[in-house]
Amino acid sequence: MLSISTETKNNIIIIHLKGELDINSTHDFKTATSSKLAIRPSTIALNMSGLNYIDSSGIGALVKLNKDTHAAGIHLILFDLEEGIRNMFKLSRLETIFTILTGAEFFERYLSSK
Repeated sequence: MLSISTETKNNIIIIHLKGELDINSTHDFKTATSSKLAIRPSTIALNMSGLNYIDSSGIGALVKLNKDTHAAGIHLILFDLEEGIRNMFKLSRLETIFTILTGAEFFERYLSSK
């Protein structure tokens, strides 16, 4: 099961994911993210600290979101990936197509007032 909540700060939409992004939850994920794309923020950031599992359909949904945000001129960031998921991204070389940050890096670069 996947829980999705959102907040907006400085024209950045932060989507908090909790649970599992898998074949059973990708429809809800796609629905939630497409409604946020329509707002046209400068950045969409996925807080993945609560995500404990992702399967190939979840990866596919992330890749599609990456393509959609790129086409719309929206920056996509994934942050606070759980260690096992981060390792899977490294092994499959997905880190080469996504911007992946720690929570501290995301806060420093995008939310702190400089």
